[in-house]
Amino acid sequence: MLPAGDDLSDTHLTDVPPRSKLEMEGPVEEQEILLLIKQLATGKTPGSDSLPLEFYKYFQADLVQRQSSMYKSAWEAGALLLSGRDALIIMLPERGGDRVYRLLFLYNLDYKILGKILAYHI
Repeated sequence: MLPAGDDLSDTHLTDVPPRSKLEMEGPVEEQEILLLIKQLATGKTPGSDSLPLEFYKYFQADLVQRQSSMYKSAWEAGALLLSGRDALIIMLPERGGDRVYRLLFLYNLDYKILGKILAYHI
């Protein structure tokens, strides 16, 4: 992270090789979705859609193609569906502190999966 006040005008950035750029900008593959569903830890609190990872694991054969299509549509539109941008925000009290809270953001699993795939692409 750059210190405040610095700008990037003097920074030398190299171009991304064409092959790498194609890999990063490529579509989300169904195999990537399946792999992530298998790798994510179960038992986590779901987002606003109330669908836990166990649901995705059980119905993965039915969901993966639909998820891939949804991600492709979002990519072409340049924006996620509104439900994909929702988060439940929960205020958890910190131990030993009066009126000191920690924020917990609960995102829908579709959004988490897409975020992790995009991070791998980069």
